[in-house]
Amino acid sequence: MTVTASENGTLSASTVATVTFPDYVESVVVENLAPEGTANSVIYGTADGVTAPTVAGDNNFAVEPGETLEVTNEQPSIWYQGLLDINNALISMPNTVIKLISAGTPAFNVTGE
Repeated sequence: MTVTASENGTLSASTVATVTFPDYVESVVVENLAPEGTANSVIYGTADGVTAPTVAGDNNFAVEPGETLEVTNEQPSIWYQGLLDINNALISMPNTVIKLISAGTPAFNVTGE
C-alpha cells in the first residue's frame, strides 16, 4: 500500500480530535504511541467521517497503548474542489475523516494508505 498522508498528534483528555486526509484512502493505520500498559490511554475512534467517538463507546474501534490498528474507511466525506464541470456543477472530491478520543492524553500517529 502507498502512504498518502500521515499525521502525528497528542489527544486532549475526553476531547474528540479530527484527522482529515485531503484524498480518499481505502484504509487508515492508527498507532497509539503511549507506552504499553499506560493507564487511561486507549484510543477510541470512528472512520465514517460523521460519527463522534466516545470513550469506551459502542461502534468505536479501540487501539490499546503501544498497539497499531488498521481500519477501513467506512464512508468518505465529500468536499467540493471549486472547479466547475462542463455543466457548471461543482466537482465533488472524496476525502477521509478519522475521529479519535481517549480518557487520557496519548500521542498518536495516523497514516492513510
